[in-house]
Amino acid sequence: MALLICALAATGQPNSVKLVNVKSIWGGLDVIPAKPEHDPARGVELLVQSQGENRFYSNGAPVSANVIEALVQALGAPTVEQPRSSNLGITQRWLDDNVEGARRKNDPLSRYSSDFYWPAFKGAFTNRSLIETVPPSLFSGMHTDDYPRVDLQVVFANGDAWSAASDSQYEFMIPWRVKVPGRTFTTWNANLSKAIAALLPDRAVNRGRLNGESFSYMLGNAALSENSWEACIYGTFAGFLAFSIVAALRLRKATAGPDPRKANATSVWLRPIPSDVMDLYPSQVTICR
Repeated sequence: MALLICALAATGQPNSVKLVNVKSIWGGLDVIPAKPEHDPARGVELLVQSQGENRFYSNGAPVSANVIEALVQALGAPTVEQPRSSNLGITQRWLDDNVEGARRKNDPLSRYSSDFYWPAFKGAFTNRSLIETVPPSLFSGMHTDDYPRVDLQVVFANGDAWSAASDSQYEFMIPWRVKVPGRTFTTWNANLSKAIAALLPDRAVNRGRLNGESFSYMLGNAALSENSWEACIYGTFAGFLAFSIVAALRLRKATAGPDPRKANATSVWLRPIPSDVMDLYPSQVTICR
Protein backbone atom coordinates (compact mmCIF):
# COMPACT_ATOMS: atom_id res chain seq x y z
CA MET A 1 0.00 0.00 0.00
CA ALA A 2 1.50 3.31 -1.00
CA LEU A 3 0.15 6.28 0.84
CA LEU A 4 1.15 9.84 0.05
CA ILE A 5 0.14 12.06 2.92
CA CYS A 6 0.88 15.68 2.07
CA ALA A 7 0.63 18.24 4.85
CA LEU A 8 0.42 21.93 3.91
CA ALA A 9 2.59 23.02 6.82
CA ALA A 10 2.23 26.60 7.99
CA THR A 11 5.21 28.95 7.72
CA GLY A 12 7.19 28.98 10.94
CA GLN A 13 6.74 25.25 11.60
CA PRO A 14 9.89 23.82 9.97
CA ASN A 15 9.56 20.43 11.68
CA SER A 16 5.95 19.73 10.71
CA VAL A 17 5.23 16.77 8.47
CA LYS A 18 5.17 17.53 4.78
CA LEU A 19 4.98 14.11 3.21
CA VAL A 20 4.50 10.52 4.28
CA ASN A 21 4.92 7.67 1.82
CA VAL A 22 4.06 4.09 2.72
CA LYS A 23 4.41 1.24 0.27
CA SER A 24 3.17 -2.21 1.24
CA ILE A 25 3.46 -5.16 -1.12
CA TRP A 26 3.47 -8.93 -0.93
CA GLY A 27 4.85 -11.66 -3.17
CA GLY A 28 4.69 -15.42 -3.01
CA LEU A 29 3.03 -18.53 -4.39
CA ASP A 30 -0.37 -17.46 -5.71
CA VAL A 31 -2.80 -18.58 -8.37
CA ILE A 32 -3.42 -14.95 -9.38
CA PRO A 33 -0.78 -13.93 -11.96
CA ALA A 34 -1.43 -10.20 -11.50
CA LYS A 35 1.30 -7.64 -11.03
CA PRO A 36 1.58 -6.23 -7.48
CA GLU A 37 0.49 -2.76 -8.48
CA HIS A 38 -2.67 -4.14 -10.14
CA ASP A 39 -3.67 -6.69 -7.50
CA PRO A 40 -5.16 -5.38 -4.22
CA ALA A 41 -4.07 -8.60 -2.51
CA ARG A 42 -0.44 -7.83 -3.37
CA GLY A 43 -0.17 -4.05 -3.30
CA VAL A 44 -2.15 -0.87 -3.83
CA GLU A 45 -1.21 2.78 -4.26
CA LEU A 46 -3.33 5.61 -2.88
CA LEU A 47 -2.92 9.37 -2.72
CA VAL A 48 -3.78 11.16 0.53
CA GLN A 49 -3.57 14.96 0.69
CA SER A 50 -4.15 17.56 3.37
CA GLN A 51 -6.57 20.46 3.29
CA GLY A 52 -5.31 22.91 5.83
CA GLU A 53 -3.01 22.45 8.79
CA ASN A 54 -3.15 18.97 10.34
CA ARG A 55 -6.08 17.96 8.15
CA PHE A 56 -5.46 14.83 6.10
CA TYR A 57 -7.71 13.08 3.61
CA SER A 58 -7.62 9.85 1.63
CA ASN A 59 -9.99 9.75 -1.33
CA GLY A 60 -12.21 12.22 0.46
CA ALA A 61 -12.12 10.34 3.77
CA PRO A 62 -10.41 12.07 6.70
CA VAL A 63 -7.23 10.68 8.23
CA SER A 64 -6.72 11.67 11.85
CA ALA A 65 -3.77 13.94 12.59
CA ASN A 66 -3.27 11.80 15.70
CA VAL A 67 -2.44 8.85 13.43
CA ILE A 68 0.29 10.91 11.75
CA GLU A 69 1.62 12.08 15.10
CA ALA A 70 1.72 8.51 16.45
CA LEU A 71 3.62 7.41 13.35
CA VAL A 72 6.26 10.10 13.75
CA GLN A 73 6.62 9.39 17.47
CA ALA A 74 7.06 5.65 16.86
CA LEU A 75 9.58 6.27 14.09
CA GLY A 76 11.64 8.54 16.32
CA ALA A 77 11.33 6.39 19.46
CA PRO A 78 14.40 4.92 21.20
CA THR A 79 15.72 1.67 19.75
CA VAL A 80 14.10 -1.56 20.93
CA GLU A 81 17.03 -3.97 20.87
CA GLN A 82 15.00 -7.21 20.92
CA PRO A 83 11.38 -8.38 21.15
CA ARG A 84 10.02 -7.37 24.55
CA SER A 85 6.71 -8.42 26.01
CA SER A 86 5.97 -4.87 27.17
CA ASN A 87 6.46 -3.48 23.65
CA LEU A 88 4.38 -6.31 22.18
CA GLY A 89 1.47 -5.31 24.42
CA ILE A 90 1.64 -8.32 26.73
CA THR A 91 0.24 -7.69 30.21
CA GLN A 92 -1.58 -10.01 32.58
CA ARG A 93 -4.86 -8.29 31.76
CA TRP A 94 -4.20 -8.67 28.02
CA LEU A 95 -3.53 -12.38 28.52
CA ASP A 96 -6.72 -12.87 30.54
CA ASP A 97 -8.81 -10.89 28.05
CA ASN A 98 -7.41 -12.58 24.92
CA VAL A 99 -7.15 -16.25 25.88
CA GLU A 100 -10.54 -17.15 24.40
CA GLY A 101 -9.89 -15.11 21.26
CA ALA A 102 -6.51 -16.76 20.83
CA ARG A 103 -8.17 -20.12 20.97
CA ARG A 104 -10.79 -19.16 18.38
CA LYS A 105 -7.99 -18.14 15.99
CA ASN A 106 -6.42 -21.57 16.40
CA ASP A 107 -5.74 -23.52 13.24
CA PRO A 108 -8.45 -26.23 12.98
CA LEU A 109 -5.71 -28.66 11.94
CA SER A 110 -3.73 -27.96 15.10
CA ARG A 111 -4.03 -30.55 17.84
CA TYR A 112 -4.40 -27.69 20.31
CA SER A 113 -7.72 -26.65 18.76
CA SER A 114 -9.54 -29.56 20.43
CA ASP A 115 -11.39 -29.23 23.73
CA PHE A 116 -9.00 -31.80 25.20
CA TYR A 117 -6.22 -29.21 25.18
CA TRP A 118 -8.31 -26.22 26.34
CA PRO A 119 -7.29 -26.42 30.05
CA ALA A 120 -3.64 -26.66 29.04
CA PHE A 121 -3.94 -23.89 26.46
CA LYS A 122 -5.65 -21.58 28.94
CA GLY A 123 -3.16 -22.44 31.67
CA ALA A 124 -0.22 -21.71 29.39
CA PHE A 125 -1.61 -18.52 27.87
CA THR A 126 -2.50 -16.89 31.18
CA ASN A 127 0.78 -17.85 32.88
CA ARG A 128 2.68 -14.55 32.69
CA SER A 129 6.03 -15.98 33.82
CA LEU A 130 5.79 -18.68 31.17
CA ILE A 131 4.71 -16.27 28.44
CA GLU A 132 7.72 -14.05 29.15
CA THR A 133 9.98 -16.86 27.89
CA VAL A 134 8.13 -17.38 24.61
CA PRO A 135 8.60 -14.27 22.37
CA PRO A 136 12.18 -15.08 21.22
CA SER A 137 10.94 -18.32 19.65
CA LEU A 138 8.33 -16.44 17.62
CA PHE A 139 10.89 -14.20 15.95
CA SER A 140 13.40 -16.67 14.53
CA GLY A 141 13.56 -18.76 11.37
CA MET A 142 11.82 -18.22 8.03
CA HIS A 143 9.60 -19.96 5.50
CA THR A 144 9.19 -19.88 1.74
CA ASP A 145 6.50 -18.50 -0.60
CA ASP A 146 5.80 -15.55 1.68
CA TYR A 147 7.58 -12.30 0.89
CA PRO A 148 6.04 -9.18 2.44
CA ARG A 149 7.65 -5.77 2.29
CA VAL A 150 6.78 -2.37 3.71
CA ASP A 151 8.67 0.87 3.04
CA LEU A 152 7.98 4.09 4.89
CA GLN A 153 9.29 7.60 4.30
CA VAL A 154 8.44 10.74 6.26
CA VAL A 155 9.59 14.11 4.89
CA PHE A 156 9.43 17.20 7.07
CA ALA A 157 8.97 20.81 6.04
CA ASN A 158 12.63 21.58 6.78
CA GLY A 159 13.72 18.91 4.28
CA ASP A 160 14.68 16.21 6.77
CA ALA A 161 13.66 12.70 5.73
CA TRP A 162 13.15 9.67 7.98
CA SER A 163 12.58 6.20 6.60
CA ALA A 164 11.93 2.64 7.70
CA ALA A 165 11.74 -0.66 5.83
CA SER A 166 10.93 -4.27 6.64
CA ASP A 167 10.61 -7.53 4.74
CA SER A 168 10.08 -9.57 7.90
CA GLN A 169 7.70 -12.53 7.84
CA TYR A 170 7.06 -12.30 11.59
CA GLU A 171 4.02 -10.86 13.29
CA PHE A 172 4.23 -7.04 13.46
CA MET A 173 6.83 -7.33 10.65
CA ILE A 174 9.61 -6.58 13.12
CA PRO A 175 12.47 -5.75 13.03
CA TRP A 176 12.60 -2.45 11.12
CA ARG A 177 15.60 -0.85 9.46
CA VAL A 178 15.34 2.85 10.29
CA LYS A 179 17.26 5.78 8.82
CA VAL A 180 17.21 9.27 10.29
CA PRO A 181 19.66 12.11 9.61
CA GLY A 182 23.07 10.93 10.77
CA ARG A 183 21.94 7.54 12.01
CA THR A 184 20.86 4.11 10.75
CA PHE A 185 19.67 1.41 13.15
CA THR A 186 17.51 -1.70 13.56
CA THR A 187 14.60 -1.70 15.99
CA TRP A 188 12.07 -4.30 17.14
CA ASN A 189 9.48 -1.63 17.91
CA ALA A 190 6.01 -3.09 17.37
CA ASN A 191 4.50 0.35 17.97
CA LEU A 192 5.93 1.47 14.64
CA SER A 193 4.22 -1.48 12.96
CA LYS A 194 0.86 -0.62 14.52
CA ALA A 195 1.24 3.05 13.59
CA ILE A 196 1.81 2.12 9.94
CA ALA A 197 -1.13 -0.30 10.02
CA ALA A 198 -3.36 2.50 11.29
CA LEU A 199 -2.73 4.36 8.01
CA LEU A 200 -3.73 1.43 5.81
CA PRO A 201 -7.32 0.69 4.81
CA ASP A 202 -9.04 -2.39 6.17
CA ARG A 203 -7.88 -5.60 4.49
CA ALA A 204 -4.93 -3.84 2.86
CA VAL A 205 -2.01 -6.14 2.14
CA ASN A 206 0.19 -6.74 5.21
CA ARG A 207 -2.15 -4.76 7.49
CA GLY A 208 -3.11 -7.78 9.57
CA ARG A 209 0.50 -8.82 9.99
CA LEU A 210 1.54 -5.30 10.96
CA ASN A 211 -1.19 -5.30 13.61
CA GLY A 212 -0.16 -8.73 14.90
CA GLU A 213 -3.59 -10.24 14.29
CA SER A 214 -2.29 -13.81 14.69
CA PHE A 215 0.09 -13.01 17.52
CA SER A 216 -2.12 -14.22 20.38
CA TYR A 217 -2.76 -17.56 18.69
CA MET A 218 0.93 -18.08 17.92
CA LEU A 219 1.89 -17.06 21.44
CA GLY A 220 -0.48 -19.56 23.06
CA ASN A 221 0.51 -22.43 20.78
CA ALA A 222 4.21 -21.78 21.34
CA ALA A 223 3.77 -21.59 25.11
CA LEU A 224 1.88 -24.87 25.18
CA SER A 225 4.05 -26.81 22.74
CA GLU A 226 7.35 -25.68 24.26
CA ASN A 227 6.41 -26.21 27.90
CA SER A 228 3.82 -28.97 27.89
CA TRP A 229 4.26 -32.50 29.17
CA GLU A 230 4.93 -33.63 25.61
CA ALA A 231 7.84 -31.24 25.20
CA CYS A 232 9.24 -32.30 28.55
CA ILE A 233 9.03 -35.97 27.62
CA TYR A 234 10.51 -35.65 24.15
CA GLY A 235 12.91 -32.85 24.98
CA THR A 236 15.47 -34.99 26.76
CA PHE A 237 16.90 -38.45 26.25
CA ALA A 238 16.04 -39.37 29.84
CA GLY A 239 12.45 -38.29 29.29
CA PHE A 240 12.17 -40.26 26.07
CA LEU A 241 13.68 -43.31 27.76
CA ALA A 242 11.24 -43.05 30.65
CA PHE A 243 8.33 -42.76 28.23
CA SER A 244 9.52 -45.82 26.30
CA ILE A 245 9.81 -47.89 29.47
CA VAL A 246 6.32 -46.96 30.61
CA ALA A 247 4.86 -47.77 27.21
CA ALA A 248 6.70 -51.12 27.11
CA LEU A 249 5.51 -52.10 30.58
CA ARG A 250 1.93 -51.27 29.72
CA LEU A 251 2.16 -53.30 26.53
CA ARG A 252 3.62 -56.24 28.46
CA LYS A 253 0.85 -56.02 31.05
CA ALA A 254 -1.79 -55.80 28.35
CA THR A 255 -0.54 -58.90 26.51
CA ALA A 256 0.27 -61.03 29.58
CA GLY A 257 -1.88 -64.03 30.50
CA PRO A 258 -4.07 -64.19 33.60
CA ASP A 259 -2.23 -64.05 36.91
CA PRO A 260 -2.57 -67.55 38.46
CA ARG A 261 -2.24 -66.01 41.92
CA LYS A 262 -5.55 -64.19 41.45
CA ALA A 263 -8.62 -66.37 41.51
CA ASN A 264 -10.76 -63.86 39.65
CA ALA A 265 -8.18 -63.11 36.98
CA THR A 266 -9.84 -64.80 34.04
CA SER A 267 -9.17 -62.30 31.30
CA VAL A 268 -7.07 -59.29 30.47
CA TRP A 269 -8.22 -56.27 28.44
CA LEU A 270 -5.87 -55.51 25.59
CA ARG A 271 -5.57 -51.73 25.57
CA PRO A 272 -4.14 -50.00 22.51
CA ILE A 273 -0.92 -48.12 23.01
CA PRO A 274 -2.42 -44.75 21.90
CA SER A 275 -4.87 -44.95 24.78
CA ASP A 276 -2.03 -45.64 27.20
CA VAL A 277 -0.16 -42.66 25.88
CA MET A 278 -3.22 -40.43 26.19
CA ASP A 279 -3.63 -41.52 29.82
CA LEU A 280 -0.27 -39.93 30.56
CA TYR A 281 -1.33 -36.51 29.30
CA PRO A 282 -2.05 -34.09 32.14
CA SER A 283 -4.90 -31.61 32.06
CA GLN A 284 -2.62 -28.79 33.09
CA VAL A 285 0.66 -27.50 31.72
CA THR A 286 3.83 -28.84 33.28
CA ILE A 287 6.83 -26.55 33.00
CA CYS A 288 10.11 -28.38 32.61
CA ARG A 289 12.50 -25.47 32.72
